[in-house]
Amino acid sequence: MIRTVVSDLGNVLLHFDHMRACHGIARMSPWSPQEIYDCMFGSDLVRDYELGRISSSEFGRGCMDRLNLNVGVEVVREIWSDIFHPVEGMEELIRFLKSHYTLVLLSNTNEWHFEHCRERYPVVELFDHHLLSYRVGCQKPNPLIYDKALAVANALPEETLYFDDIPAYVEAARKLGWKGICFQDTDQVTREMKAEGISCP
Repeated sequence: MIRTVVSDLGNVLLHFDHMRACHGIARMSPWSPQEIYDCMFGSDLVRDYELGRISSSEFGRGCMDRLNLNVGVEVVREIWSDIFHPVEGMEELIRFLKSHYTLVLLSNTNEWHFEHCRERYPVVELFDHHLLSYRVGCQKPNPLIYDKALAVANALPEETLYFDDIPAYVEAARKLGWKGICFQDTDQVTREMKAEGISCP
């Protein structure tokens, strides 16, 4: 029987678009949006921030140095973080699940993005536990982060269902004995959860 439901954040609860941030920064930088994207995403700076190896202030300074920005770090933070909007129907689904299951948010993310989402999107605070890469120092699909999620929820693998939009992350959970669903949209994940015996609206 499923007792714990674990969800990803980006492109499951909230859509995101990194290029939105790149276009915003390009208005203050000599770099084009594509140059900013190529410089930042996949870089050690972003990876270290998502793993909690550097602080938010260090990340902000790193952005300003790399992208030749002459603005305050709070300006950079707002542009960098303002990339999200809700996935239709997911807040309602999570609200329903909350009365039946322990809920864990499991995300590869950073402090700026998480705090932005928590302040603006109520769905984030519906979760009983937040298991975040920058807090625990590891990322999906590392098995350690899945084990940490089970530990905070006091859950067993066979009693845990997980959904994520990235197939490799779902498969990593399945290899550890979890039930896994690759997220496409709210209707699809609801159908598949019902097939697994999950109470859904």
